Amino acid sequence: MKNLINLRHLEIDLLNDLTYMPGGLGELTQLQTLPLFLVGNESDSGEGSWHKKRMGGGLSELKFLNNLRGQLVIKGLSNAGRSGGGREANKEAILDGKQYLESLELHWRGSEESEEEMEAIVSVMQSLQPHSNLKDLRVGCYRGVRFPNWMMMNDGLDLLLPNLVTIIIWDCERCQVLPPFGQLPSLKFLLLQTLRAVENMKEDYPLSAKPFFPSLKTLSISNMPSSSSNGWGKRPDVAAQQPPPSYPYLEHLCLSNITAELCLQLICASSSLKSLKISEMKDELSLPEEMSSHSNLHTLEIRGCPYLYERCHNGEDWPKISHIPNILIRKQ
Repeated sequence: MKNLINLRHLEIDLLNDLTYMPGGLGELTQLQTLPLFLVGNESDSGEGSWHKKRMGGGLSELKFLNNLRGQLVIKGLSNAGRSGGGREANKEAILDGKQYLESLELHWRGSEESEEEMEAIVSVMQSLQPHSNLKDLRVGCYRGVRFPNWMMMNDGLDLLLPNLVTIIIWDCERCQVLPPFGQLPSLKFLLLQTLRAVENMKEDYPLSAKPFFPSLKTLSISNMPSSSSNGWGKRPDVAAQQPPPSYPYLEHLCLSNITAELCLQLICASSSLKSLKISEMKDELSLPEEMSSHSNLHTLEIRGCPYLYERCHNGEDWPKISHIPNILIRKQ
């Protein structure tokens, strides 16, 4: 394939059963369309050059494909942490020159890793810093114990990813601290799913004068049962008489299996809510008094919260929500 130097579009169905990429992709520098890239397992297992070639190249194949645009899904990143090609790629930036790329999905496979391999995974993620033009970032089954430095910047994430509109992160069960996503000026949609080890969002105190989630419209958090409300808008260094703006445009909030502390913090954070869904809450939770002031809230759905069900179903919390036009409350 490396001889097709003028090839611009390589269409790959994201749902197919492809197991490895053709060799020589890294030389197709005119390529503009590559929806899917599978990281090959170039392990030094002594199985011969044919086997290594058949399994495809490592992340370094992507380095010079700077004309790629639209969507790119990278799967099999677990191989990059184990393979010789992956270790080499870890030392260099792979994606930061791809200014035309709008959507990026990074996907690992769930497995058990040694401590050394977990560090290699973080190193691989560090090499995948995208260009500032990126609009959509998705990370699935990331096995690192922490997010990379470029995501954890305490001052400057808003400059690094100023155009990011959508973030979806799921099944990253080892990370304990979320990046300071509240800095991102264009972020409108944030979905966090099954991040069981997360304890808080990194607090960006030096940026406390800046708006917090200034553009966010939809926030969905599920299966994050250990997180406190730290970093989600609580900033103890800010004077009480000058609270920072928080979630000024948040309209849709969906919360499932999180702590009562975080749930209450988010419900109270924005007065612009239009829909609120709460489900599978393990803690005893009662709705805050602020619910009665949510004049824009037109839909409330509560499922699988037995304690809250009793309080809302003509109980103590009913007066707080009786003004909402559409209410669905189910015990299970």
